[in-house]
Amino acid sequence: MAKAKPKPEAAEAGKPPKSRYNWPLIRQRLLVVSGALLLAGGIATMAVLRPEVAAQVGKEREVEPSISMNWPKLYALDAGPGDTWLARQTQQELLELAQTALSGNPMDHASLIRCEALLMSTGWFSRIARIARTPTGNISIKAIWREPVAAVRSDGLDWIVSEKTELMPLHYPPDMSRLPLVMKPTSPRPTKPGEVWIGGDVEAGLALLAYLKQHDEIMKQVRGVDVSGFARGRQLAIITDRGNRIIWGTPTNAHTPGEPTTRRKIEWLLDMQASPKFGRRIDAGAAVIVLNNPAGVMIDKMAMTDELDSGWPPPDPDVLGMGEVTGAKEGAVKDVSPKVGDKPPVPAPKPGPDPSRETEPGTIVESQPMGVR
Repeated sequence: MAKAKPKPEAAEAGKPPKSRYNWPLIRQRLLVVSGALLLAGGIATMAVLRPEVAAQVGKEREVEPSISMNWPKLYALDAGPGDTWLARQTQQELLELAQTALSGNPMDHASLIRCEALLMSTGWFSRIARIARTPTGNISIKAIWREPVAAVRSDGLDWIVSEKTELMPLHYPPDMSRLPLVMKPTSPRPTKPGEVWIGGDVEAGLALLAYLKQHDEIMKQVRGVDVSGFARGRQLAIITDRGNRIIWGTPTNAHTPGEPTTRRKIEWLLDMQASPKFGRRIDAGAAVIVLNNPAGVMIDKMAMTDELDSGWPPPDPDVLGMGEVTGAKEGAVKDVSPKVGDKPPVPAPKPGPDPSRETEPGTIVESQPMGVR
């Protein structure tokens, strides 16, 4: 006879009843939540205490910083690797200025920001590329310097400017800067270092000087550029080292129909500088040279430079003896300088247009001398 199976209730009668909750899983989740709460509390505590801790740590490690700065390079044939055009006194003043903003606390980042703003306010820099603390606690400053390219004569002084017409914190008595000049600007001088010289006349003068600097043989005889005619007629004049005037004409970035090109004007200056016939002078030893004449270069040895105060308005053709130019051949120079006993010259009547007698390009002609008024 088969043995009967026991009933389930009887089989489990000796075991405890099952719980409705999974306690192991609950304990695991409680541990995770507790750990997260502890971590959040620690982070919050650090956030509150960090400035105080950083200040305390920084104070314990504070040292007097030594400042190093990259000085602008001196570009000269005999210049050494560390040579600079910046005076030692100015170097020391800039280091002392930076020192006033910096602290020896290695955790004080705000002082680096203050130092950058203070240096930029001087006008010496285009920007501060980097200010950083070295592992030894010293300060390294890498700056992009403004380079002086010319002096603008204004209010009786020579004010140094960069190639972008930015005013630099330097000025000199007249002719003491040893830089080429931009003379007689009509636009006002900037009020603060770092500001640009508005108006366009200084910018045009610097552009012409930059073009002339490409030719050392020309630039050696250049004192500066007179921009007084720019506002009235966009005219420029070169002033040589002897005080003679070369009427250049329109700026290098502009062109007037019929006026010789910038390249042609430079070629004429090079020709005169290389020729013994003109004394190897870009002004041919004359008081006034006119380069913007469509008929060719005009040379007037008797013009009074104090009377021709600027390159504008253009000289009257009759006064400069334009009649002597027509019919001249390539490279011809007509000497009409007065002789002993000669009577003062009488201006010739203005000739009518005659295309068949136009001067060939490249003509350099001495004009009839201007009478002294």
